[in-house]
Amino acid sequence: MLELLEVPQLMDTCVRNGNYDDALDLKGFISKLAFMHSDLKVVQSLVKDVDATSASMLEQLLQKLRSNIQLPDCLRMIGYLRRLGVFSERVCINCFCCMVNSHAACKCRVAEPGTAAVNVT
Repeated sequence: MLELLEVPQLMDTCVRNGNYDDALDLKGFISKLAFMHSDLKVVQSLVKDVDATSASMLEQLLQKLRSNIQLPDCLRMIGYLRRLGVFSERVCINCFCCMVNSHAACKCRVAEPGTAAVNVT
């Protein structure tokens, strides 16, 4: 039980150290747990904490995309955004295209219908 309660803290550590694959695996584990036991208060608390860390991870990924990164790093960041599941496939593709064209001064605004836009360049 103690190990289960440490998942949000472990995920936060993974995000702070840039281990996004491990952080996303932990998020998936908690999501599956929430699907099976959504009525338990402890699981609801875990989901809340993991969602907060996911928001932090999203900010870090978008910040990295705003920086001057190489194409392989850009692809990896876009892959993490896809796994995070906050943007549609179309938005991820548009974001990638803008990042590839960023050397041509492309200004990309990532937005889903009905949500706020996110500047990536």
